[in-house]
Amino acid sequence: MPEVPDIAANDTVSMILVGIDPKGLEDASGIPPAGGLPSFEMTFVPHDSTGEALGKITVPVEIAEPTADITGECGLITKEGEAWFWSMSFIPNTSEPFGEDLFFNAPHKVWGSEGQRIFGCCHGGAISEYTANCADKDKTSLMFRTFFNWTNELYKFFEGGTYAGLTEFISADPYPKESNFCGVAPGVVKEDFDRNFLEGNWTLGSNAVLSTLGTSTPQAGSLAARPDGIIDMVSCRLLIIVQPDREGGSGDLVKFYTRVTPGSWYTLN
Repeated sequence: MPEVPDIAANDTVSMILVGIDPKGLEDASGIPPAGGLPSFEMTFVPHDSTGEALGKITVPVEIAEPTADITGECGLITKEGEAWFWSMSFIPNTSEPFGEDLFFNAPHKVWGSEGQRIFGCCHGGAISEYTANCADKDKTSLMFRTFFNWTNELYKFFEGGTYAGLTEFISADPYPKESNFCGVAPGVVKEDFDRNFLEGNWTLGSNAVLSTLGTSTPQAGSLAARPDGIIDMVSCRLLIIVQPDREGGSGDLVKFYTRVTPGSWYTLN
C-alpha cells in the first residue's frame, strides 16, 4: 500500500468493486453521448462502529468502453517486457448481487489455513501406525497444519497466435505415515512449491471467445490454469475474462488480470 505512509500491525485493507449501471448513460440503441462516456469523481467515506466518519478520499472515475481489440495499442497482445498478471477470480452471487460472492480467490488467499485433523492408530500407547484397520481403543488423531495458496499466474500473448504462461502454487501436504500418533506434536507436513511453464497457441472466436491449446504439458499431478473464456474487457491496464459455468448454471467465473509493464516496477534505491 504505497499510498499509505504509515500502516499499523492491526490495520486491514478492503477491496471495493464498483459497478456502473449504463442506464441513463446511453440511449436506447446503446450509443453513448457525444464525446464518449462521462467521467466523474467518486468519494469514499469510511465510518467506525458508532457511525463516526473516519475521513474521506475522492478518486476520479473514467468509464472505458469494453473492447476485445487484438492488435490495438492496448489490445490483448503484450509488448516486450509486458505480461498479464492474475489479480483475482470470483463467482458472483447473482441471486444476491450485494451479498457475498459464491467463490473468491486471489494471490493473497490462503486456503485451509485452519489445518485438518487426520485419524490414525496408537497401539498400546507406544506404536504409531496410519491404517484403516485400527481397534476403537487405539484410535487417535493429530492436527496437520496444512494449507494451499495459488500465488501467481501470468500470460504473454504474441502476434501470430502463440502464447506463454506461468502458474505457481505452494501447499503444505500431510504425511500421516511419517507422523507419531502416540505423541502430542502436530502431524508431519511438507511444503511443496509447484511452478509450471506453459506455451501453446491461442485463437479468438466469435463473441470474443479466447481459446488456448497447449503445446507443452506440465508434469503429471501438477496444477496449471488456462486463460480460456469470453473476453469481457481489455484495456491498457485491465483484462477481464469470464469462464462460463461448465455445468450450465449461472456460476460463471470472472477473472481479472492486470497488465504489468516495465514502468510498473519500482526501483529500489
